[in-house]
Amino acid sequence: MTLTYTCYRFDALPPTVLYRLLALRIDVFGIAAGLLYQDLDGLDETAWHVVAQTPEGEVVGCLRVLLTDPKTIGRVVTHPDWRHQGVATRLMEVAIDEIERVYPGAVMMLNARTFAKGLYAKLGFKEVGDEFIEVGVPHIRMERHP
Repeated sequence: MTLTYTCYRFDALPPTVLYRLLALRIDVFGIAAGLLYQDLDGLDETAWHVVAQTPEGEVVGCLRVLLTDPKTIGRVVTHPDWRHQGVATRLMEVAIDEIERVYPGAVMMLNARTFAKGLYAKLGFKEVGDEFIEVGVPHIRMERHP
């Protein structure tokens, strides 16, 4: 099945897409992982959102880009039924391309779950610093320089 990948500014997100991406994040990061954390942290409204959707409009993956310095990629999530099919990689490629188009030469950063650092390394991110615990899960800071 062909997915569409779209980068939205928050004010351009259709309400149904916003609802579905928030539901996916809460389902995967909160309910399925058994974690209690504040997903609605006030940062989505100034972020870009890259969304993977089926032709029927189901959101099967998403991420957000905070327009900080460095540009910060986070909340990378793929629906469990769509894992290991390249969704997260393609989401990241779209985000990287858009950041490079709008902010040439920008440094990018993310806090990777340690088990997923190989995905980000393949996209040019390098480990920075030591592993740390965020919301009870081991993470490592990674950066991508132009």
